[in-house]
Amino acid sequence: AWKAHFLDSAVEFRALSTAGQAPARARFRLDSVSVGSSRLELDSAVVPVLEGDRVTYDRGALTEVYDLLPEGVEQSFVFLSLPTSGDVAIRIAVETALCGREAAGPPVAVTKRTSTVRPRMCWSA
Repeated sequence: AWKAHFLDSAVEFRALSTAGQAPARARFRLDSVSVGSSRLELDSAVVPVLEGDRVTYDRGALTEVYDLLPEGVEQSFVFLSLPTSGDVAIRIAVETALCGREAAGPPVAVTKRTSTVRPRMCWSA
């Protein structure tokens, strides 16, 4: 089991430790976002806001959203508008001492809802 900690600059997941073991940790921080060749200006030090089962970070150019679900945490990014057309590239810095392993299929799935400009990223273990 894991516990999520929503910090000003990142989200940290900590494994609930067993007796005598240090908890495993993984920290995820939004590093950069670009649209086409334009890099978006992001407010990197914002206070997370908890409303019900949702945590949001208003980063100016976008809102970073975490929905707290019974099966885990879903991360999404909401853009009210984009400065230009082109591919949206989201880079997330990951800090952990955990060892990685090759996963079957793509590690990140990206979809785009047609009714709004709202790319969604789904992480899976």
